[in-house]
Amino acid sequence: MMTDTEVSKAYRIGEGFHIELNKGGTASEIQVSGIIMATGFDLFNPTRRPELGYSHLENVITAYEMEQLLNNGNGNWEEQLGSLARVAIIKCFGSRENRPGVTIGDQDGDQSLPEFWQRRSGVSYCSRVCCLYSEKLAVALQDKIPGATLDIFCIDNQKYHPVYAAGENEGIQFIRGIPSRIYTGPGQTVVLGYEDGRSSLLTKEIYDWVVLCPAVLPGEKGRGLSEILQISRDVHGFIVSRAGFTDQEGIFAAGSCTGPQTILESLHSGRTAAENLLMSLGF
Repeated sequence: MMTDTEVSKAYRIGEGFHIELNKGGTASEIQVSGIIMATGFDLFNPTRRPELGYSHLENVITAYEMEQLLNNGNGNWEEQLGSLARVAIIKCFGSRENRPGVTIGDQDGDQSLPEFWQRRSGVSYCSRVCCLYSEKLAVALQDKIPGATLDIFCIDNQKYHPVYAAGENEGIQFIRGIPSRIYTGPGQTVVLGYEDGRSSLLTKEIYDWVVLCPAVLPGEKGRGLSEILQISRDVHGFIVSRAGFTDQEGIFAAGSCTGPQTILESLHSGRTAAENLLMSLGF
C-alpha cells in the first residue's frame, strides 16, 4: 500500500506495465501485471451557485458538513442547531440540470427559457446517491433533535422509503420544487425561494439551516490518470467500462470513476473488476 503517491508515467512492457511514481518529490518505479483504476469522484463546488448562499451564509452548508457537525456535536446538537430547528435539504444540487437549449456550463443559454435555467452550470445526469443519503440525514437529524422539522426539496419523487422510511416520519416532508435563491431572513434565519413543482407558483419559506446535496462529478485525479493510461472517457468525463473492462487491455476500472454509484454498487464494481483482472492473468 503506497499512500499519497501519484502515477507520473505508465507504459506497457512485455505483458505488463511499467509505472513511474512520485511521493512528495521522491520518484520510484514498479512493474505490474495489471491495473485497476479506482480514483473515485469529486463533488460539485457549491460556490458556483452564489444565489444559493453557500459562499456567504453560515447556515447554508453541505450534507457532508452537516454530517460532520452531527458526528462531532458531543451531544449539544440542540444548542448548536436549535431545539426547534427548521431544516431544508436540497437534493440534486448541481445534478439533473441540463435543459433543452442550455449546454453544461453555458452562462447565456436559450433566452426563451426562464432566467434561472439560463444561469445553471451543473450536469445533466442523476448523481444516484443524493436521494439515499439525504433521507438518511433527515432521519439522523430528527433523531438528534426530536423537535426539528425537515423539508426535503426534490425534482421528483425518487424516494427510498423501504431503506430509511423518511417519508413516514412525522416532521419530515418532501417538497417538489426547485430552489432558486437563498438570502438572509429575520434573526439568524434564511429565506429560501423556490418554484413549487405542482402549482408552478413562486414560493418562499424560512429556515434555520439549509443543507445542499452536491452533484457527483468525475474526479480530477481520474482525468489525469486516464490520460496517462490512454483510457477513454464518456461525454461527462467518467471512465468508459463494461464489467470493469476498459478499452485498454489489462487495465480495469471500478467504482464511481466510471459513473455515480451507491456504496453497494461500488463494492460490486470493485469485486467484478478484481475477478476479471485475475481471470485475465490466468488465475
